[in-house]
Amino acid sequence: MNNYTITIVNYKIDITSPSKVSLLNILNRSGMNIPSYCAGRGVCGKCKVRFIDPIPTPTKAEEKLLSNKEIQNGIRLACQHFVNSNISLELSEKFDFDIFIKVNQNHRRKSNTLGIAVDLGTTTIYMRAIDLESRDWLFEAMSLNPLIMFGADVVSRMTWIIEKNKGAFFSRQLFGKISSILVSGISKLNYRPQIRKMVIVGNNPMMHLLLNLDISKLAFAPYESPYLHKPTRFDSKKYGFDENFEIFIPPSIGGFIGSDFSAVLYFLEDSLFHKRGAVIDLGTNGEMGIWNKNGVFVTSTAAGPAFEGMKIAHGMVAIDGAIESFKINNTFHIKTVGNTKPKGICGSGLIDILSEFLKNNFIHKNGRINSKFSDENDRILIFDDPTDPIYLYQKDIREIQLSKAAISAALRVLSEESGITLDNIEDFFLAGNFGNTMNIENAVTVGLLPKIKKERFKLIGNAALKGAVKFCLDERSGIDFLKNIDERLKHVRLENDEKFIETFVEMMKF
Repeated sequence: MNNYTITIVNYKIDITSPSKVSLLNILNRSGMNIPSYCAGRGVCGKCKVRFIDPIPTPTKAEEKLLSNKEIQNGIRLACQHFVNSNISLELSEKFDFDIFIKVNQNHRRKSNTLGIAVDLGTTTIYMRAIDLESRDWLFEAMSLNPLIMFGADVVSRMTWIIEKNKGAFFSRQLFGKISSILVSGISKLNYRPQIRKMVIVGNNPMMHLLLNLDISKLAFAPYESPYLHKPTRFDSKKYGFDENFEIFIPPSIGGFIGSDFSAVLYFLEDSLFHKRGAVIDLGTNGEMGIWNKNGVFVTSTAAGPAFEGMKIAHGMVAIDGAIESFKINNTFHIKTVGNTKPKGICGSGLIDILSEFLKNNFIHKNGRINSKFSDENDRILIFDDPTDPIYLYQKDIREIQLSKAAISAALRVLSEESGITLDNIEDFFLAGNFGNTMNIENAVTVGLLPKIKKERFKLIGNAALKGAVKFCLDERSGIDFLKNIDERLKHVRLENDEKFIETFVEMMKF
């Protein structure tokens, strides 16, 4: 078998590759971290590279996903081409797997003993370290989930496991990233702590990937796994950590609703049943619940990662440079996280942009861009820059429509099943980091949230992580709480619900 050289001109790197290997695979195996939200199936259009020599003929997928200008400039999709000669190219975009850490400079240190809470999300991994004596947090950290390289959604990742037997590899990747985040966070402290326990929460598919459990039961109807319904404990050494401590996973609820939503409910323990309430965890898995004094009804829906900045051409998570606020007043007024130069658009920014575009007739109610404001590539310029302009594309709007329709349709079905009308909800909790910065009025305008009084909405941030912290501090009470609500909890399944499908189609419009 012949070997060829791939020269990455803008990074001054040469990679040796065997022939007939996917260009996307060899680049990622070499640490280039090329985005591919569809796991290399040629449907997301994110794995762009610019061929310099030779420039291959565009495939049908590329003709559909790339503009004429991009094709003329040598832009191609790495997943569409195999290495059959020496290649010179430039990379357009790489995933940033940096670990972002915030240290609490004012924490009260009462001991060297730490508890570690981890929210293992489909898109991002969040961690918080707690002094178990003072109960103060010491550091918070965040990084992209490394499995995003194998698809932005859990279905793509499950396909990799079922078809390509990647289970053990995925587990090592996840535990390796959690370990790296932990080491990076501890390195910011001025002393060497002792870790007593770690609590990890996440949706059911992600927890199966973490522990390398048989995921096939979640991939096919009736989408129910025999695993993780009870509290799970194991030793950290089993999964490669340097220190010896207990890892605890709270019980899941069922289907795709995992320990992360159990943690959300535990965090909201004092708010359940006293009033008519609701909570949505605004993430890729779209978990939500509605309750009154008689019980709590829960469900999940495949909301997708659009509101976390994924599957959006210039989307990103809410870190420095992300457009988080947007207003039209003669011109576009932009605010970014950290007040730095715009690099992309995060979830709250997407909501603001769509709301303002609807109010100012940049887009129609069906989601189509008004031709007066779009260019030949079906996009609107959000931020003009000679080297890194930021656009919102028509296909980005469609992704957001799919996400908001899934969430709003699921909420309406849950309301009907529970008999609790949305306008009678007294406390409406919005969980997730995206929900923490969202403009409520704009979210109502685009149809993501129901039209109820604004003061009823309560932003509670990453409630899954906060619930994991609560498990760290009082595990026994958390287990007892989940046992006590089990008889009053009903899991509403949406997989074959005709009402959900009808409502989903209806809610696609703005």
